[in-house]
Amino acid sequence: MPRTLLYIASGPYKPIYEKLPYDRVILVDSEFTGERPPYSSKVRLMEMDALVAIRQLRKDGVQIHAFVSLNEGLDEGGGFYPIFSDEVLGYLSPILADSVVVVLDRFNHPEKLRGIPRAWNFGFKVERILPNHHLFMEPGIFSFQGKNDICGQVFLLRRKLNITPVPNRSKLSIKLVHGSIWQNEDQLDMIGINLRARTKRFQKELLNDFFLSDNRVVNIYGKSFSEIIELSEARKTGRLGLTPWKKGDYKEVFDCLNCLRVTYLREITFYHLNIGDYKDLYRISLK
Repeated sequence: MPRTLLYIASGPYKPIYEKLPYDRVILVDSEFTGERPPYSSKVRLMEMDALVAIRQLRKDGVQIHAFVSLNEGLDEGGGFYPIFSDEVLGYLSPILADSVVVVLDRFNHPEKLRGIPRAWNFGFKVERILPNHHLFMEPGIFSFQGKNDICGQVFLLRRKLNITPVPNRSKLSIKLVHGSIWQNEDQLDMIGINLRARTKRFQKELLNDFFLSDNRVVNIYGKSFSEIIELSEARKTGRLGLTPWKKGDYKEVFDCLNCLRVTYLREITFYHLNIGDYKDLYRISLK
């Protein structure tokens, strides 16, 4: 399979991309100006929204071996949602190779992501790599601000998917998965995602509308676990997947799991990207 580099919110094409040690380079941006790749180029331009581009790459069966995100353009660049968020990284996760290089300028991402982004705990082991590493790429290559203005760092991520069964009194198969819900989307009949309302800063509802366009997806924001189970039964759901939605308080979930009365439901899987999620359920599973 060709080794592919993906650069989201890339800005214009640069001829130096032809020399990158990858078979294909994919640039994603809402609008491209300036020089275009030559006919024989290994660079592909995808002039579209990031999530739409990821959906197309997933359909095409593309595997990503390097991922670049330097400036998300949230202030003046026309971006409406952060790329380094649980929603977007989770959706991207299935097409990332089991070993993937990530180039990130942490000072051009939202304040909460400075340092090691919390969203990097999504089923990968993270290791920072330095210029003496054979996979290192100089972050300044990807910048239009100049090499000296980039505070980029390069990381090597290795996939490490953890699956933990949750004991319960019902006949259901219940488990915790430290990984993306989209990794197993074809195995799920209903996908519950916590889609909060967007703030004024990201006033367009592109992110929420994108995910809710899939008829298997339901917004579980503000819902109790009992309400989610009722909805799954109404939809005759056999396999239910959920992402974190209760701000760390899962006592109600535990109580409900031990008294479930369902007709259609056979499996519940709790997916999470951040290592601190579902602590209550993990305590149950370790008893």
